[in-house]
Amino acid sequence: MRFYGREEEIRLLRKELDLAMRNKAGRLAVVCGRRRIGKTSLIMKTFESVECPVIYLFAGKRTQESELIASWTEALGEALSLPYKPEFSTINEIFEFLLKASAKSPMIVVIDECQELERIVNAFWSRLGESWDRFHCESRLVLVLNGSSADSLRRIFNNAREPLYGRADLLLEIEPFDNALLAAIARNEFPDMSPEDLLTLYALTGGAARYVEFFRRQRHRQYERHDQSGLFT
Repeated sequence: MRFYGREEEIRLLRKELDLAMRNKAGRLAVVCGRRRIGKTSLIMKTFESVECPVIYLFAGKRTQESELIASWTEALGEALSLPYKPEFSTINEIFEFLLKASAKSPMIVVIDECQELERIVNAFWSRLGESWDRFHCESRLVLVLNGSSADSLRRIFNNAREPLYGRADLLLEIEPFDNALLAAIARNEFPDMSPEDLLTLYALTGGAARYVEFFRRQRHRQYERHDQSGLFT
């Protein structure tokens, strides 16, 4: 399915890259929202045509810091086309490497399912704060933390008792597609959909991008089987 909407969210995320380049200082953006809402697709769409490295790091499905280090080391080595494999013993060393590597030219690092880091790495947020405070003023790194637990991320970045309080330059909460945008998607993807089916589509998907895509695939499969009875029958 083609990408729909999110123009304001894209503008705000791109602005963080512009500010990092202009001010020659790192930027920290937090993107949150419930699962299947389209957060990762939004981030990758935002930076798909930028002329700087974009490194995608996944934090889920790991149980130990050593596993995370091995996975991230491989990912950043591929993204940066490093002629050697760097060795890191802590997560802090990875962040400090990225902050220093982006001192002369911008770099974007996306950490997906970032709320899992609190479970995997002891005192993760405090350790990230230490590295960020030491090096971000001399860096052009745009660090995008993407998570599914909005409450946890609001606590981490908005609670004065937390180590990363006030560090987020952007805290972006992604909402479901509204009725108007969902209707526009339906007109484009399902041109023969009835008003009743449109209401059912919104009720069943809740405006979540992943579920809308699921129903689009189901609809197209029905066309392939020459079934014109409607998506929800």
